[in-house]
Amino acid sequence: GSILHRPDCVEAVGRCGLDLNRLAHEVAAIQNLAPTVALLWSPSSVVLGKNHEHTLADAYEAANFLGQPLGFATEEKLAALARTGVRPRPLDSAKVLILPSVSHLPDEARAGLDRLRAAGVKVAVYGEAPTRSDYNQPRDAAGFEALPVAKETAALFADLNARAAAWGLPPALQAVDVAGRPVFGVEVRAAPFGGGAVASVCNHLREARCVGLAGAEGRTLTDLITGRGLGATFVAEPMTPLLVRVEADKR
Repeated sequence: GSILHRPDCVEAVGRCGLDLNRLAHEVAAIQNLAPTVALLWSPSSVVLGKNHEHTLADAYEAANFLGQPLGFATEEKLAALARTGVRPRPLDSAKVLILPSVSHLPDEARAGLDRLRAAGVKVAVYGEAPTRSDYNQPRDAAGFEALPVAKETAALFADLNARAAAWGLPPALQAVDVAGRPVFGVEVRAAPFGGGAVASVCNHLREARCVGLAGAEGRTLTDLITGRGLGATFVAEPMTPLLVRVEADKR
């Protein structure tokens, strides 16, 4: 049956709807963030390659915990950039574009990549490099930054996090442990709001984590869903969303 046949589901959906109505402006501020990290979806690599979908999923999972808004680019958008010189969303705001096992790429999309790099956007290859066209003809893939292939997405996350400053990614609120180290598995998206910031925090792990928000040190934190105040560190329960208001810095 549908969720409407399950009272606990009906209650959860109802509460979620009421919270979204009550906090619509805060949620919209996060939803409307311009992506700073983009990942390329390549149908040519799906058809002619081997691991594009799986590598894309791993790259997305790792990048999701950087605290940066993410977006997806397509071969068509790269081709449009090559034709018009105009960078469509998310390429207009991205600081880095990740190619996850993009083994095959149309020539026009490749020309779009050249325009992106000329504009200062970092292009990083994870897995196979684009050494073939969509007609399976050999192409030169030299000059792309290569990310080491990791056995676990947590290791890829650590590598991406170490490159963030060199890639020119803007400072972002990010989940850290009590020692101040970035935490894999806790998603944060934050946007300026009301002179301070509002941050969506969700723990995607199976166990609770005690975390803080790097970049919000010394500022008052409040969970807007429950109304409770949060300390400098707080417990993020598994799959329990928090919408955190970060008061403006009074210094």
